[in-house]
Amino acid sequence: MRFAEVRLAHFRNVATATLPLSDSNFLVGLNGQGKTNVLEAVYCLSVGTSFRERDDSWLIELEQPWARVEADVEWASGEVQLLEMVVQQTELGLSKVFKLGGHRISRKELLARVPVVIFSPDDVKLLRYQPVFRRAWLDYLASRLDPIYLVTLTDYNKALRQRNQLLSLVRKHQASPGEITAWDQELARLGSYLVRQRAQVVRDMTEPTRTLLRRIVGDEGLSLGLTYKTLVADITAEQYQAQLLALRPEDIRMGRTSFGPHRDDVTILLSGHDARHFASQGEFRSIILALKVAEGHKLEQVFRETAVYLLDDVFSELDDERAQRVVELLGGAQAVFSSTTAPQPNGSTVKVFELMSGQVKEVDYELATS
Repeated sequence: MRFAEVRLAHFRNVATATLPLSDSNFLVGLNGQGKTNVLEAVYCLSVGTSFRERDDSWLIELEQPWARVEADVEWASGEVQLLEMVVQQTELGLSKVFKLGGHRISRKELLARVPVVIFSPDDVKLLRYQPVFRRAWLDYLASRLDPIYLVTLTDYNKALRQRNQLLSLVRKHQASPGEITAWDQELARLGSYLVRQRAQVVRDMTEPTRTLLRRIVGDEGLSLGLTYKTLVADITAEQYQAQLLALRPEDIRMGRTSFGPHRDDVTILLSGHDARHFASQGEFRSIILALKVAEGHKLEQVFRETAVYLLDDVFSELDDERAQRVVELLGGAQAVFSSTTAPQPNGSTVKVFELMSGQVKEVDYELATS
């Protein structure tokens, strides 16, 4: 899969822009000019949500009622389809609509069709320090690989909220402890499925990520491990429910559920040590890059389409040799990079787009690198 052309209207600070894309594309300009906004627009169009902002209203240019992103998508079959996203303020609230080939599709359908991978500098910080973001990454990838997972995760989160609310009511003597049993059964059923799928994703990602990291850093002996940390593994739904029952008094005291996949984590080991604490900033950045490329390869296997990579400030803190290895790892996949400067000519098909105050202008590649 590749994007032949991407068009934006009233997206963040970009009033209007047209980007006829090649295989390798660079968005260049000073910080704060809108480079990341363009990457965000393509990601939202492909995945349905922003990688930066939960509130979709911020995607719309100030004092405008709507934002629109569309792209001509070329599939492996040779078919070209128009992919569209419109975010609009209405009397009933914010509306977000996706269309493919003129037909409206759901976000779940979008996730199962368009293999796009984003790398953002925030990934390095968030995945290093916050378990909630490591769980979110795992849930995101599992949802892309298994449509049932997203539905199960949504149902699990709803059931978890209901149980937590009930725990608080029981603590206040406004409900009976016996009422919690039904939610224990639901959490056990849904949580067991989530844990099995998460564990499979981690197993599938470990070896490819290790291999890719070795290529990035140029060390074939480098050891990397991914471990899914959960207390729910290898237990039946009945055992899961029994554990919830055993912990119920403490859960009532705290007013929240202390057992389940919402408490799990992923540990990244580098040479046998927890990478969160022992890896340098550059090493951890290389690990996340390897993880992202492995994600793209996994999506390619499932979707049977070549992934598109969106890489925001990817070369920061990487030396020239490692940066070149990262580019080589992408192979023939389409990539859109953001950078403060254009790359040096290397014979590949490259397009350079300069951004200044939300204005996008294609510039001559040779002039941009001279």
